[in-house]
Amino acid sequence: MLAITHQQALVDYLALGSARSLRGLRRHYDKHQIENAPSFACLAVWSNRYGWYRAAIEHDEFVGNALVARLRETAIERQFDRATALIAVAQRCLDAANDLDIDPATLSASDIRALVSAAIEANRRVTSAAVVNVDFAVRVHRDYEDEPDAIADEICRPSDT
Repeated sequence: MLAITHQQALVDYLALGSARSLRGLRRHYDKHQIENAPSFACLAVWSNRYGWYRAAIEHDEFVGNALVARLRETAIERQFDRATALIAVAQRCLDAANDLDIDPATLSASDIRALVSAAIEANRRVTSAAVVNVDFAVRVHRDYEDEPDAIADEICRPSDT
């Protein structure tokens, strides 16, 4: 079997995540009984020679940025999905109201006023919800750009709907 190269050791080191260490990498090799695994001393030499510390920082930053971007997209999609659902419900209500067979001659002024008020209120609520959702999406983009934990908490919060 071929020996592990310094490149493969770096990949293994990065895969250990935020709790990575050279001793942890050596324990990983021992635990999985990797043949021809480099010694701890060899790992230390490679780490210094090939800049593993800096590579780990860059790797974590790249992964963190990708996570934030994915979380931001998810938050925005979720909020627009809510607005779309509310608009669809409002449209169904309007369609149902149009299908009602109401004879205007039998309606009193207060009946007409109640119907118009209900329509205005429904429109106001849907418009308000859509504006809130758009505002949320903009806020997520602006406020949580560098805060992956905060955006994750916002996305994972139970839905009100």
